[in-house]
Amino acid sequence: MFKKQRMLIEKLEEYLKACEATMTTFQEAIRHTLENGLDEHYETKVEEISNKESTCDEIRRSLEHMMYQYSLLPETREDIFFLVEQLDSIPNHCEDVSATIFDQRTEFLPELKGDLSEMIDLLGKAFHACLEAVRDCMNQMERLNESLREVDN
Repeated sequence: MFKKQRMLIEKLEEYLKACEATMTTFQEAIRHTLENGLDEHYETKVEEISNKESTCDEIRRSLEHMMYQYSLLPETREDIFFLVEQLDSIPNHCEDVSATIFDQRTEFLPELKGDLSEMIDLLGKAFHACLEAVRDCMNQMERLNESLREVDN
């Protein structure tokens, strides 16, 4: 059982890294359009964000499959499902916002660019704080499992 939980934690970490890559590309895209306007580079970033979001979805589906396959307790499975579902909204929004900006040919007013850049920085900080909270939670679960193994031995 502990090996299965470890594999699940590793898959969750893979998912977190994919979400992080999506957010990083989103931030790069927005910064680029604030500095340079909409151009081919931004369009490339929008496609890259979409591809990374698809990767997040694939990993999420694999993670969900693993949870059923490993017969986790329903409460544990529900908690992880809820967590992943909430996290999954982040790459989805990155994809939606970047595509909407491109599709609608949104040009930002010069007087708003500084505030928008600051918002993008704050978004990144909040996102990384969220990731750290999830990782802390998973590490606590791993430490609990290690303690249980010691008791069992």
